[in-house]
Amino acid sequence: MSKPVNYPALVSDLVEEFRALLVDSLVAYLVNSKIFVLEDFTPPDERGGVYLYPDSLKKFLKHWEEKLQARITHPHTGYKVNNRRCLELQVWEYVACLMGEQQVYRPVRWNKW
Repeated sequence: MSKPVNYPALVSDLVEEFRALLVDSLVAYLVNSKIFVLEDFTPPDERGGVYLYPDSLKKFLKHWEEKLQARITHPHTGYKVNNRRCLELQVWEYVACLMGEQQVYRPVRWNKW
């Protein structure tokens, strides 16, 4: 399936650095801990899409917010920040490159989780 013409590729590129740390680990935790079960999801629609029911979506968003609030050490600054702030710092890193304030973009590389 191809991406739409107005697909926000830059956003996807910036988020990719955090995919394993935030998204993949959260989904694995939610499934392996049986926090989400089959009954939390809708049956496939006519195009094969499967979605969370509204109450299950609220449950997911609660866990997602907890994940964003978890504190980590930012690899470039060495400061303890929450994951949301870490994402924001990477956006500013990118902006600094665009504005010529920084010569090279430094992606986040996670040594350990």
